[in-house]
Amino acid sequence: MEMTFKLDYNKFSEAFNKIPIQAARELRKQMQDTTKAIVTDAKMHHRFKRKGGFLEKSIQKLIHPSGLSSKVFLNERVASYGKYVHDGTGIYNGGKPYPIKPKNKKLLYFVSKKIGHLISSKGVMHNGIKPDRFLYEAGKRQEPYFIARINGAVKRIIEAAGLK
Repeated sequence: MEMTFKLDYNKFSEAFNKIPIQAARELRKQMQDTTKAIVTDAKMHHRFKRKGGFLEKSIQKLIHPSGLSSKVFLNERVASYGKYVHDGTGIYNGGKPYPIKPKNKKLLYFVSKKIGHLISSKGVMHNGIKPDRFLYEAGKRQEPYFIARINGAVKRIIEAAGLK
């Protein structure tokens, strides 16, 4: 018994020439889709109280011109306090409690969570703000979808090249 294998080099070469163009197109699309999904996820799943919406608006994306890298970040020009909400302050960020004093009045006024009454004070020691790492959490939630998108893209690249 005898087996013969033959490779059509021209057909194989033509298929490989299609791969870089198709691969770049597919991978760019998946990177853009994933980056957009992370921004949307972060805007929808956070623990901070929404007041004016500036912190949500500060969640932005930047995609490299190559389309093969991107970043999601908090734009400090939109909400300068975003880093404090995201990373926490005081004891929650490796620091110490810090004093809060009134700026334009003689006393601070707030409702005590312990006794439920209005309290006035010349100042308080604040432990800090607990972090709300919504960007990191959104990235972790989107990771399996990103992997699935890339796997799908690889399959489409192979099919487009005629290698399947």
